[in-house]
Amino acid sequence: VHITPAQNGSFTVKNGSKTIHNGDLVDSNTRLQLVAIPEKGYVFDQWWDKDTLATKEYILKSSVSISALFKKGLAVEEEQGKLNIRTYTNNQIIYIELPGEESYLVEIYDLQGRRIHFQKNAMHTINFPINSKGTYILRVRNATEKWVQKIIVS
Repeated sequence: VHITPAQNGSFTVKNGSKTIHNGDLVDSNTRLQLVAIPEKGYVFDQWWDKDTLATKEYILKSSVSISALFKKGLAVEEEQGKLNIRTYTNNQIIYIELPGEESYLVEIYDLQGRRIHFQKNAMHTINFPINSKGTYILRVRNATEKWVQKIIVS
């Protein structure tokens, strides 16, 4: 197994509880557990095989070179902003109440940095069904301000 060091993050490769290191010999059909760990300000993008799940199992078929890509992430620490936006969740649906009569750009991201919902020219109350329970990042922008909030869907 060849392991290529990542930039802007790291990853682990394990066979059960045993950590696999660069150059280790691993038998074919071994089930490996891979976990990507982004540095602050970055999110996991994809593995060498284009898979976008930050935690995954991989069955080794032959010699492989494992690598992970990370990209600049959402700044969750950003100040929420002065927009008077109300959010709530119910039955795996995120509800967003937008103020006034202007239009907004609304985006929802998962914690791997993938945009899972997007709506231009949003107004009033909108909702987005979420397929999986978890933590998401809501980003709302208008012509002059932006607003960011972490949302937990349970």
